[in-house]
Amino acid sequence: MFSALRSETIFLTFLALTIISSVPRFTKVSKPFAQAVDRLEAYAVIIILLVIKMTTAMEAPGDEPVAMLKMGVLSMSFDTFLAIAMIFNILIINSVKFFFEFLAWLTPIPFLDALFELCNKTLCLGLMVIYAFSPTLATIINLVFFLVALILFRWIYRRTLFYRTMVLDPVFARLWPPHAKPRNNELIVFNRTELGNFAAKSRLRLVRGEEENAGWILQETHWWLPQREHVLVPDTHLKIHLGWIMNSVQFTSGDKKHCLTFSRRYNEETLRSLADRMGIALTTDVVEHDDAERALEFG
Repeated sequence: MFSALRSETIFLTFLALTIISSVPRFTKVSKPFAQAVDRLEAYAVIIILLVIKMTTAMEAPGDEPVAMLKMGVLSMSFDTFLAIAMIFNILIINSVKFFFEFLAWLTPIPFLDALFELCNKTLCLGLMVIYAFSPTLATIINLVFFLVALILFRWIYRRTLFYRTMVLDPVFARLWPPHAKPRNNELIVFNRTELGNFAAKSRLRLVRGEEENAGWILQETHWWLPQREHVLVPDTHLKIHLGWIMNSVQFTSGDKKHCLTFSRRYNEETLRSLADRMGIALTTDVVEHDDAERALEFG
């Protein structure tokens, strides 16, 4: 009887938490707040896992963990390996899930957010049922999800950063005025198509070389990895076009026309001042795209 009561309590608790966490995702107005809380929740789970790991190690100092991996100075126990694998699993799968939730939020279909959330919770419930009957099978399914998410991660990460920048930059600029003022003579841009060694939707820094008559340089913005560069020829003429959702820097390299998009973080006056300092022409038109480009402006 006690076991049945405990199972019923767990089920009701799970149902209540599911409803509480799902309801804000049903509407496009409250979904951004729910997504922010979900990201915080994912990081909180990682912190809890690390605290549990450290507490367990401190409580049993006499028990030396069996080393699983030994490579020079690296020695890793099986528990530590599982904890690291679990953290990567949470980060990668949650990043992929966040991307599709964000796309559902951008899509102007009223009930798509609620439908996506119902499918998400149904899948989670199905995995819990499978885990209750066969933890091994549930682990295999989770590994399949992880491998698929890992394959898509780089592609999705670039687009998540792109959409998040384009949507949130203007909002942050209004809420925090210093964000609307450029600190350096540079622009953070995203290439629409593949450019040099950079895949489409890569986050790049557009600057000009320090030498006289130097060309334009596109640099990666990663600070923890070696930064790759793509140098444009000195006589490349760049032109900034204003858009409805985002702005763009257009230029021609060889026989191919390229487009670098950037957010509406700066107002027209600030952007014009920045363009003058960088030596880039700013058009006076509001939108200078043909129908095909206008359809792809947010693509």
